[in-house]
Amino acid sequence: MSDIYRLIIPLLEAREALLVPIRSILNEYSLTEQQWRILRLLEEVSGEGLEAGQIAKQCCLLHPSLTRILERLERDGMITRKRSALDLRRSKIRLTVRSRSLIGRIQPRIEAQYRSIEAKFGRGKLEEIYAALRRVQEVGRDEGDGSLSSA
Repeated sequence: MSDIYRLIIPLLEAREALLVPIRSILNEYSLTEQQWRILRLLEEVSGEGLEAGQIAKQCCLLHPSLTRILERLERDGMITRKRSALDLRRSKIRLTVRSRSLIGRIQPRIEAQYRSIEAKFGRGKLEEIYAALRRVQEVGRDEGDGSLSSA
């Protein structure tokens, strides 16, 4: 196996292992993990709302996928879109009362999963993992720009 896959595959496997219990919770509410990421992000920014491009970037979603997800969330009454008065191509996406209520029911269960992971690893080890992942992201961004940095 190529050295790059010795890094990528374990990262993907770790992601999947961590998401299994989360997906199980989300499935009970007919939500996907992508939808949940969007709802949580919008909840974090409170009533301000975000534009689609901001959501795509912060939730690591491609624009075509985001468009479909937002259409479904809007259809299901989870978000609203308000067009900009200055530029009709732009809109702010916000949560609805319904989605805030749903987040309130789901979030404690997701947090319990996180606490379980933290209990198994310990806070210090998790901080080390976070730091290592941030470094991997930095190196990846540097490589994506065509520049080389020392890892």
